[in-house]
Amino acid sequence: MGKKLFILFVTVLVSYVGFCLFMYQQQDEMLYQPVTKKTLPIDVKAEAANIVEVMTSDAIKLQGWHFDPTDPQKPTIIFFHGNGWSVGQSFAHVRFLIGAGYGLFMVEYRGYSGHKGKVTEGGLYKDARAYINWLKSVRGISPQDMIFYGESLGSAVAIKMSAEYQPKATFVLSAFSSMQDVAWNKYPYVPVPFLLRDKYKNLNVVGDIQSPILFLHGRRDTLVPYEFAQKLYEGANQPKEMVVYEEGTHTNLLDLGGREKILDFLKNL
Repeated sequence: MGKKLFILFVTVLVSYVGFCLFMYQQQDEMLYQPVTKKTLPIDVKAEAANIVEVMTSDAIKLQGWHFDPTDPQKPTIIFFHGNGWSVGQSFAHVRFLIGAGYGLFMVEYRGYSGHKGKVTEGGLYKDARAYINWLKSVRGISPQDMIFYGESLGSAVAIKMSAEYQPKATFVLSAFSSMQDVAWNKYPYVPVPFLLRDKYKNLNVVGDIQSPILFLHGRRDTLVPYEFAQKLYEGANQPKEMVVYEEGTHTNLLDLGGREKILDFLKNL
């Protein structure tokens, strides 16, 4: 190898290693986009919400929005919103569940809506457990009478909690097999498995869920390509169902018939 070629090789190698180190150091900022502004129920016409305060196992105080079911025969749905959203921003597109008589418990995470704490995979799971345990201890609702609902990043939380608590049912929108799959698809030139801290290995836990699960996904989802949702679906147990919307993107599934499909799924449990 000539001297110039060797210098070029070393330069490229050093630059690549430096880039990878930068990606490793900045991955939390690249992965998470918490909405820090706090929204009050009155701001989004959710006056019926009860503000519930919970404490996580690592002593972070959180507040979620709880709505009692208007039909006492219907269960409570725990909602885990996606990255870059908040409870307040999400209310408009999940209020249909309240209108259908279901109870709704909207989970807010650490680092979001003015809450303290740093967003991490482990942290989100601790947050979710705090809300679920509140329903168990304060309202006396067993997990088997709860339904878990997750969107995008929240789908990972819903799947993990479903594997742990075995709720009555689970439904997820824009779910993914693992964060490694998603990240490697976006950055194929980076050694993702060695750099990624929060891996969200949904495929590894979805097979532990023993209750019905519904997947909704968009064929035109560029953030979480359909293949990763299909991979996750294949790893799930029966009874399971997957609905794919040909014109669906990462955020428009409810507007393409998703609401009706969810209500049908819930009705037939």
